[in-house]
Amino acid sequence: MGKKHVSVGCVSAVMLKDPKNFREAMRDPRAEKWKQAIREEIETLEQNGTWKVWNRR
Repeated sequence: MGKKHVSVGCVSAVMLKDPKNFREAMRDPRAEKWKQAIREEIETLEQNGTWKVWNRR
């Protein structure tokens, strides 16, 4: 059986690009996954003492 080849142009046409900013991420079909990734990243930063959250007065 011969190998099947897919054109690079076809593959790149169906691949989703990563959003460039928060607004794009929230409009992306994968928005829920982006939200989860953001939550996990913030939790990790807090656990590592990278920053502290302060309330504005």
